[in-house]
Parts: sequence; structure tokens; C-alpha cells
Amino acid sequence: MDKVKIISNEEIANNVRSFKVEKPKGYRFVPGQAVKIFIEKKEFRDDGHPFTLTSLNSDNFLEFFIKQYPESDGFTKTLHLFNPGDSILIDELFGSIIYKGTGLFLAAGSGITPFISIFRDLINRGGVSDNGLLFSNKTFEDIILYNEIKKMFSHNDRLVFTLSQEERTGFAYGRINRWMLRRYMQSGDKLYICGPKSFVKNLSLIAYEFGKSENDVIFER
Repeated sequence: MDKVKIISNEEIANNVRSFKVEKPKGYRFVPGQAVKIFIEKKEFRDDGHPFTLTSLNSDNFLEFFIKQYPESDGFTKTLHLFNPGDSILIDELFGSIIYKGTGLFLAAGSGITPFISIFRDLINRGGVSDNGLLFSNKTFEDIILYNEIKKMFSHNDRLVFTLSQEERTGFAYGRINRWMLRRYMQSGDKLYICGPKSFVKNLSLIAYEFGKSENDVIFER
């Protein structure tokens, strides 16, 4: 476990903050991987929470996007109050959401986080190519990195933002569903899914119904 200092803590979306922290010497990861974060307060000392790295190996810092859930046990609320110079503990890397080839990415809310470092890595290696993204949020203010994602997919017609609690010009309305998968999924696509458990379960079942194998459907197992 590594103890690292916070470099910056900035709001990037509704109840979502970007934390940049010191990068341990020689630290390397695969885009899409995550770690458990621990904070040195008595009530949370043994309560690590998983967060995905959103930075790149070439960066001289580690970055996490952390959403505060008011209904939770207070971990994220406490962490949001941390300042530059405060320390957190990061545990070993884990995660099965890694890039395995061109596909359609399906994200709900903060479920976009494992895809961010994957997309940033792809951009550094030439672009997101033929990959697609369907990204669901409650409202426009909830969208993480809207402008950066738009730029990433600026030459791609398989980017769809959908809002479930707001009707807005240029955005689909409602949740990602069977019809959207049928419209945007291509025959050779891998399916990358991240979001609430019910979101992952429902969309993976639809993908299997459409003929995708377990090897073609990638989510945190």
C-alpha cells in the first residue's frame, strides 16, 4: 500500500471531483484498472473504496474522479473535503475492464471512469478509431468530461449522450436500451459496460441475446 499526497482537488461535474495525487516511483498500470483508496481516519481505516485511475502512465501524477453519494456512509463526503497536502492510501491495482479491441462502450454516470484512461490512451496512439460510446446520465450537469469526450469522438458518428431526467436538444432521452444497442452495435464489436449493477446486468443479458459471447462482453467481474 502506498501513501500519497493530494496535489489538487477540483470539481468537474455535479458532485464529482478530480483528485490528482503523487505518483509512486515506477508506478505503472493498464488503462481501465482501479485501486482501493483508504483514508487515515478511525471510522474509515479498514474501509477501502474502489476508484478507477483516469490518468495515463506518461503523466507524473495519478488521477481519480470521485463522485459523492449523499446516501452513502460518508466516505466520499469526507474525501471531498480533503485538501492539497492531505494524504490518502492506495492499495494494489485490480480490474478486468481493459481494452481488448474495437467495440461499443456503455457507461452510466461515474461508470465512465474506467473508459477515460482507455480513451486517452487510444487518443495518444492515434485516436478512438471505430469505437463507439453510449453515455447515460440523469442531467447535463452530471456528465463527466463532456467537452473532452466530444472532442475525442469528433470524427466518429457513434457517440450518443442520453439523459434520463432532462429533455435537451441534441441529446437522446431515457436510458440506454435494447433499441439503442441494436442501432449502434456492430457485428465485430466488443461490448464494454460499466455502471450500477442493474445497468451492467441488463445490458450484458441483451448483448448475449444479440449473439455476443462472454469473451465479447467486458465488465468488472
